[in-house]
Amino acid sequence: MRVIVALPRSSDDDLLRSTGLTLTEYVVLMSLSEGENQELRMANLAAATALSASRITRVVDALQSRGQVVKRRYEGDARGNVATSYWATCSPTKYPQQRSGPSENRRTVMRDRGRVQRE
Repeated sequence: MRVIVALPRSSDDDLLRSTGLTLTEYVVLMSLSEGENQELRMANLAAATALSASRITRVVDALQSRGQVVKRRYEGDARGNVATSYWATCSPTKYPQQRSGPSENRRTVMRDRGRVQRE
């Protein structure tokens, strides 16, 4: 029974240390990235992440305060909100430019974080 409790906590701690995201925030961003136009209605996002409506609201609000998500009213129904990944709102020129290949891009990211590692 300890593994069921300890493993998610350990994974959450590792992810938080390496990316600054909790496991829940990561799952929310992943779900948004898989949505059409990288957006989902809040109710659909809650269902996709198995979170309650109030919990998804708190998580999205935290991500929005850090500039990773944009939340707006749903145009088709004034009662609902839509969460959109920040990257979906950027023009293509704002996306990070990929260098020669994935491995070079990975080295650049690692260098930017202060840990230069070669593959």
